Amino acid sequence: MASKSPIVQPCKSFVDVTTGSQSSDPAIAFRQSSTHKGEPTIFFTEEEINIMVAPFKLALVGKFSFGRPPIDIIRNFFVALGLKGNVEITLLDHHHILIQLHLEEDYTRIWLHQSWFIDGKAMRVFK
Repeated sequence: MASKSPIVQPCKSFVDVTTGSQSSDPAIAFRQSSTHKGEPTIFFTEEEINIMVAPFKLALVGKFSFGRPPIDIIRNFFVALGLKGNVEITLLDHHHILIQLHLEEDYTRIWLHQSWFIDGKAMRVFK
């Protein structure tokens, strides 16, 4: 049986996210900000917080302290690992990437290794 290579999903652009269909959960109502100790604040219930974090259950953050390879090289690296499920790689900033995995087995594999070398650059993995 031939192994299926994981699909690396391209990230959405800001325009796609802001002009696309509203996918927010109706259980989380829009609310006005208030202040707490002089700082702007929005309060959420524990149930709302659980709804918001659910998509990140199998997500990890990769940190490149000494330079990050191009995103295409990072995506190709994860494809070459032979993960069983899909993986989505998103740039967070110049040093951090968001790694969203779809299978717990792949999540455990990436998490337990803790550090990886991609194109000669060290990447540490955090929850």
